[in-house]
Amino acid sequence: MSQSREWTRAWRAFVFLAALPLSHPATIEAQDTTGLSIEASVGGGYGVGGGQVALRGALVTDLVIALRLAPTHTDGALFGLARESQVVRNPDLLCAVVPPSTDCLPDFPSFTSIVALAGWEEGRRHAGTARLLAGLGYYRSHDGHNIGAQGRAELATPAAGHLALVGFARGDLLPRVSGGALALWAVGVGLRIE
Repeated sequence: MSQSREWTRAWRAFVFLAALPLSHPATIEAQDTTGLSIEASVGGGYGVGGGQVALRGALVTDLVIALRLAPTHTDGALFGLARESQVVRNPDLLCAVVPPSTDCLPDFPSFTSIVALAGWEEGRRHAGTARLLAGLGYYRSHDGHNIGAQGRAELATPAAGHLALVGFARGDLLPRVSGGALALWAVGVGLRIE
């Protein structure tokens, strides 16, 4: 998938999530908290490992669906599923060459992933929340596919109705990619509907 399509999909998800509570305020406000949350985020990422590469910086998009075990929004365990992409962009088609070779160095690989997460949430929707999550995922790049692990931390502002701003930081470890290990780091901001 092209990088411009990834960017477009991320903004479409943001617009959809931002407009949803505005388009049906009576319906959403009348519902009790179910423990379900959906968040869409964008940010920046960086890849570590993989030998010499030209570019390591990436555009990151995350979509996370989580379910709290205690639907009344008390502190407690939650489970989630994340659909993520970390796309290295080279819009100027830069070519880094290391002598004596005349070939361009490759860019760090771009990844899309689906990660199953479990963790803990502290706080209340009206006062802000913090989440710590970890899990295993399936990661795909142009070189193939891999199994990896992720750790994730999220902080959310107090919710306005059912909508909150959220910031995240995550790290992914892929132990077997082209004979070595890779790490993916990312930070970003987004919107959460609860």
